[in-house]
Amino acid sequence: ASGLALASIESFWSPHFAALVGGSEGRSLFFGALMAGSFLFGAIGNMASIPLSRQFKQRNGLLASDFQGLQGAILIALALQGAVGPSVALFWMLYMSMGVINSPQATLMNDEIPSERRSSMLSVQSLAAYTGSIGGSVLLGYLAKNNSISAAWIVAGIVMLVSLVLYLQVDARRTRKQEVIHEPETAIP
Repeated sequence: ASGLALASIESFWSPHFAALVGGSEGRSLFFGALMAGSFLFGAIGNMASIPLSRQFKQRNGLLASDFQGLQGAILIALALQGAVGPSVALFWMLYMSMGVINSPQATLMNDEIPSERRSSMLSVQSLAAYTGSIGGSVLLGYLAKNNSISAAWIVAGIVMLVSLVLYLQVDARRTRKQEVIHEPETAIP
């Protein structure tokens, strides 16, 4: 889901913003500032993930699900936005939410996967992201060409919203496991 969404964002941001500002000719400074801001907000999101994780009481699955959902909602809002200023703000918020998800995702991977299998699972995770990216490029590219970029972004946003359930399932399983570990002994003498 994340690979699909990222492919749709990376593929369509330029034509989307070019349409909003009346073309790309002579707009290098605007596009450069837009992308510089996206990297800055991605870094801010990544830095914010540590205090957010503490606020979420180390429930990284819940934190990731919330920001996966936020990312999907922002992508849909961006697709529906027609003004430059709010579109830029939403675009930067999108990258910030992506930055927040990175650390909880990595923590979940490290906590859930034994060290001897971790490199293999990182390869599987990478393969899944590339598969989503390829699928997103092809399917959403077709949708954008034959309908609109907004339609492609709405579909990607919906996929992100639906996929947050996976993080919730991981969080529920981890919460149950923690409850069993911390359950007081009730042995009858």
